[in-house]
This record gives sequence, structure tokens and C-alpha cells, in this order.
Amino acid sequence: AEGDHNWTIKCKDSAQNEGTSATRDFYIDLTDPIDNDPTDESYLQDLGATIDWILTDDYASGYYYVERNSTIQNSSTTWQNNTNLGVWVNTTTLGVWNYTIFYNDSVGNSNSDEVEITISSDNPPTVTLNSPIDYYNSTLDSIIFNCTADDDISLVNVSLYGNWTGNWLLNETNLTPINNAPVIFDKTISDGIYVWNCYACDSISQCDFASANKTFTIDSTKPNVAINSPLNQTYDTNIILFNITATDGGGISACWYSLTGGSVNYSMSQSGD
Repeated sequence: AEGDHNWTIKCKDSAQNEGTSATRDFYIDLTDPIDNDPTDESYLQDLGATIDWILTDDYASGYYYVERNSTIQNSSTTWQNNTNLGVWVNTTTLGVWNYTIFYNDSVGNSNSDEVEITISSDNPPTVTLNSPIDYYNSTLDSIIFNCTADDDISLVNVSLYGNWTGNWLLNETNLTPINNAPVIFDKTISDGIYVWNCYACDSISQCDFASANKTFTIDSTKPNVAINSPLNQTYDTNIILFNITATDGGGISACWYSLTGGSVNYSMSQSGD
């Protein structure tokens, strides 16, 4: 069985003389050493950090070594039972790094553990609004929003914000963005003038909007046009006043007319409000 044992040999000769050997002690250790299983961590670039691995064995400690992304960082050396190893973390290079400790006890039982370390700058993601362009005018109520977020570590989400619900609010979030790739949001929006932006967050909760909102207009309703003159009748003059009233919720930019299906359009000037 596992644990401490001792043994002694006794022998008799034909005359019944008994001899006894010295007592020998031995230990059976079938259990692997264990560690305290530190959690994954994130650190800012160039700041000091350690992984606080503590190794434990029921009998006697052995050796350990540490790899960083499969390259040996700490060469093989002894460890002391229940003592914090304080393994150094290299924070000079941005990225996600896997630190793996391999260790054994005095009889060769072995184990390992892995900790993921994220090294990042103190900069949030950079957000670019691709489309619609600023001051975009649409006659359709369907708008496709396209933005891109770029981060030095790992994007976690990209969200669309806008004010077409009446208030400036989060509208939708993409939880699986790809770094520096377009994120698309397809929305149906009523007529009006609105602003929009995208908000991106990375794996260490650094978040930011694009540097400025963009404005767009949706005007899906045609102007209402009423002909005031000439009336639908016969005139005995070749001087005719063409007069109309045009109304639109978004305002009228221009009006024109053509005669008898002609190919020439004639501009009309505005009078009044």
C-alpha cells in the first residue's frame, strides 16, 4: 500500500539460534504531485508580473521546468514543497502566451499545468466607420452599417449605436468580431435625420467609439405636388403661368416641368415659403 513501510529479517539455524537484521524503511509513492492551478491573467506591456505556482507532494519534491509557447524559459531545477515559485512573466511583447510548467517528485511521478497570459498595450480598439458615409441620403428605409475595429490583442465585441429610436442607445452587438474585418449591421429605419457610431471592446475591457459620429438621412416618401395653373382648360394666349405647390417632410430641393412630353426640362423658381 502507499505510504511508509519498514521490514526486518529474522533467521534461525538448526540449533535454533535466531539472528535479526537491521530494520530497513521504505516509502511507496504512487501519487502525482499537484499544483495550485493559477488562473489565466492579463497584463499591460512592460509591467512586472509573475505566475504564482505552488507545487505539492505527499512525500518529497523533485524538479520542474517552464515553457513559454513551447520554448523553455526556466530550465530544470528543484522545487520545495508548498513554496511559491514566482515564475517570471515576459511582458515585453504583445500577444497571448501559453506558460506550461512540467514537474515531478522524487520518485518520478509527474504532472503539468498551463496558464494563458495576455500582454496588451493600454490602448483601446481603433474603430473606423466605413458606411454609410457622412451625410448620406437614402430613399430606402433599409440601411446597412459597416464598421471595422482593430486591436493589438483580441476583440470581444463590436456594437452599433444610433439615435433612430428617439434616444442615443445601443442598438445591436456582434459578439464574434474578427480583428480588422468589417462588422455588418442591417437595419430598417423610419424617415428622419440620424447619427450613428460603433463601439468596440477588447479582452481586457478597453473600449472606444470611432473618433466622430456620422450623419445620415432617410427620406423614403415622394414629394406631394399639386398643379395650381394652368388649369385643365383652353387658353387664348401664348403666355402661360406655370404654378405648382410642392410639399415634402424633408424639404424640396428642385422642381421642373416639360411640355407635351418633350425631352427638355424647364426649371421652376420658388416663391413664398
